[in-house]
Amino acid sequence: MIAKQISEFSYGYAVTSELINKNSSCGAAPFFPSLRFEGGASGGFDVAIEYLHAAPIFVQFKLSEKLKRSNASEYHLFNSEYFRFPIWSSKDSNQHKLLLELAKTYSRVYYVAPRFQSVDELNKHFLNGRVIENSIFVRPAEIGQINDDSDHVFAFHKDPAKGRHFCSDPYPVEEANVWNDIENGLKEPKLTFYFVRELTFKMLEILKSSGHSFASQEISAELEIKENSESLITSTASFVARNFFGCELAFVFRKPDNSFQSRYGVNTR
Repeated sequence: MIAKQISEFSYGYAVTSELINKNSSCGAAPFFPSLRFEGGASGGFDVAIEYLHAAPIFVQFKLSEKLKRSNASEYHLFNSEYFRFPIWSSKDSNQHKLLLELAKTYSRVYYVAPRFQSVDELNKHFLNGRVIENSIFVRPAEIGQINDDSDHVFAFHKDPAKGRHFCSDPYPVEEANVWNDIENGLKEPKLTFYFVRELTFKMLEILKSSGHSFASQEISAELEIKENSESLITSTASFVARNFFGCELAFVFRKPDNSFQSRYGVNTR
């Protein structure tokens, strides 16, 4: 009997849930203060937001394929079964290029894939709070520019100590420690309306320079018309990240008790 394989949605939810709740004193819904517009009718932000620093994270979820046979293309790199996921070629998508550009401003941009394949394994890791521990986070910047139109894969072993390689002409790539990255990110500017607005326009600027001029200009024009709309800027940030960069956008920040919290996307409603 072949074990049922996980879906990208299920895996993404499990990773996100762990980002929200890991190292948290609260196991319920995430704490996320309002991104209330500064100087608005309420007189400013909620008190809680005044000392919160946010680390924006862009995550592109990948599903892993497990290969066991010795004649598999990358088997010789590990001499045992291994996992891999595809990196789209430039003739099919410019997402890798977009992610590289995004990472020049926001360093926490990742491909994320499981070191497992079945629903049973996902359930076990989810219940034990070990989904991220059993996943690989790779910065597109560590892979670098892809200068051909060929299909490529990223191959890795279940055991992190046994390495990971970008292929077809294989070379080793460093794995990211997402929790260390988050910790470093908590020294960044406070999470405000302007913070999210600047991030959104930066994504639109990257789209424009990468050949998506019409979409970028159309979205920018709408934002300029409704420049003080909190709900529009937050939903637009998530929309642009998901539909053009292929990523889910999250903000991770430290609560007053010094534990981590995050919010999947930037929808505050």
